Amino acid sequence: MAFIGNAPNVTGPTGAQGYQGVQGAQGVQGAQGFQGAQGFQGEQGFQGEQGFQGYSGSEIIFVNSLGSVSGAATINLNNGNFVTATTGGATNWTITNVANNTYAVVVVLELTNGGSNTQTWMSGTKWPNGVAPTLTVSGVDVLSFVTDDGGSTWRGNLNMSNSL
Repeated sequence: MAFIGNAPNVTGPTGAQGYQGVQGAQGVQGAQGFQGAQGFQGEQGFQGEQGFQGYSGSEIIFVNSLGSVSGAATINLNNGNFVTATTGGATNWTITNVANNTYAVVVVLELTNGGSNTQTWMSGTKWPNGVAPTLTVSGVDVLSFVTDDGGSTWRGNLNMSNSL
C-alpha cells in the first residue's frame, strides 16, 4: 500500500522489559562487646585511685593497713575499706568518711590479737543477739561492719575466728 504525502506516525509495539538484577543478602553484624561494671560514684566518689572498678569479673578493694593500734583507732574509708590492724592495747574504734545514707557501706577488719585487749566498737554498733563476739587472744579474726545510714548504725559480724 502506498501513501501519498506524509505517512502517519506509526509506533511499533513496546519491547519486553528486562528483569531486575537480584540483590545480595545483607552481611552478618558481629556481637556487641561486653562493657565493664560501672564504678561506685557519688558524694563520696569512691572513684579514681580509690575507685572500685570492675576488673576481669572481680572487684578490687584497697587495703588500708593501720599497723599496731591502741587507744583511739580511726578507720578512714578514703584509704580503703579492707582494714588490717594488730591491737597493742585497749582500742576505741571509729570510722570516718562514710558515704551518706544513699549508699550501703561495708568495712572488713582483719584484726590480729583482738582478744588480748578490750575493743570498744563504733557508736551504734549492733551485733547478732546483741552480744559482741569473743575475739582470738593470739591469732587473726575477720570482722565485717555494714551501714546504710551514713554510719549512725553499724551491723557487726565475726566472719572468721582464729583464721591463721
